[in-house]
Amino acid sequence: MDQSDKLEYIVHQLTKNQHRLYGCVYSLLGDHSRTADEVQETNIVLWRKLVEFDAGTPFLPWAFAIVPFQVKAHLRDHKRDRILLDAELARTISGETQRQAEHIDPGLAQIKFFCGATVVVEAPVDLDLRSPLLARVRSGRMRAQMPPAAREFSLEIDDMKVVDPGTEFGLSVSPEGAGVQVFGGEVELQQTTTEIRLLTSCTAVVRSPDGTYSEAEMTPGRFLDIAAFEARAEGHRDEHCERWKTWSEQLRRDRRLITYYAFHQDGDWLRRLKSSLVPGKSELDRAIVGAHRVAGRWASKDGLEFKQPGDRGRVQIQGEFNSLTFTCWVKIDSLDRWDNSLFLTDHYNQGEPHWQILDTGQLFFTVCHQESKWQHRRICNIRRRTLGRRDHGDI
Repeated sequence: MDQSDKLEYIVHQLTKNQHRLYGCVYSLLGDHSRTADEVQETNIVLWRKLVEFDAGTPFLPWAFAIVPFQVKAHLRDHKRDRILLDAELARTISGETQRQAEHIDPGLAQIKFFCGATVVVEAPVDLDLRSPLLARVRSGRMRAQMPPAAREFSLEIDDMKVVDPGTEFGLSVSPEGAGVQVFGGEVELQQTTTEIRLLTSCTAVVRSPDGTYSEAEMTPGRFLDIAAFEARAEGHRDEHCERWKTWSEQLRRDRRLITYYAFHQDGDWLRRLKSSLVPGKSELDRAIVGAHRVAGRWASKDGLEFKQPGDRGRVQIQGEFNSLTFTCWVKIDSLDRWDNSLFLTDHYNQGEPHWQILDTGQLFFTVCHQESKWQHRRICNIRRRTLGRRDHGDI
């Protein structure tokens, strides 16, 4: 890609992704009035950094990596220490700050709004999540279900707003127009230039780009409901579990492993978590202290729940190692302590490692070395939005 092509590509990407840049900046500033100004400053900086952009890489991750530095400079200039960002957080912030802009392609997604509304969307879809009561739809097909407590939830399409007083409806948006089908209850179509249009159950309309309405045929089968989504999701989880089992069977035979715990064993555990290595090594079985057996990532897989400070799994690992790799899946309900243990030794003698999660969401790894400690910190995706969900950590 020559310079002129790169210039054209950057202009196209900046124009196309303004709403995503806005969502990224707003998630850090939390102030709409300051966000608009900062987005303009960020556009200028991105333009100036054109020569640094690698045309073979995606635009958004590159742009999102620059945004936190701009916001930090903005806060410093305005003497507002609302957030502190280090370089490592800046490199990973892109995946955490798109809470306002969502582009799903391909697949399905179920969005649960704080007001109680549930929307099942089918990719490709492009929408902005504006508030707990409002989403703006640019394109795509979706089905919204509102219990009575979720009254006044609405979806916005150009100058039209679909307001749901507590019902179920389908919405499809494309360049040819917007179609609304009511499966139960009533839906209001509101426009700034016309009166409110009321749609009752089992009615469908299409709004053309010029603003005119026409009746349409009901096609509920084209809109995936919650039950169908859950059935597909369950099938996907089963497939994922089978793939994991195949991978796990291969991994447990890897001679490089020191130990491995798959949390997948039949019968009563008898307070013992067996090592999954092949051939088996019973001396590496973990004694379960306090922790309880619970459901794991899938219905056919188990896990351990650590609730009390004394809950742990104990194991004796003999030997000296030039290098170590730790990896695990963990579900964290809260980070209520400064240090949350993943792997600790009884003491902290020469060469012994400690692996913890700090209350900031950082993975913190240390090795005792003579008079000092070798330390390594790494940002992981353990923040408020991921609490209560399983996340993968390695070091």
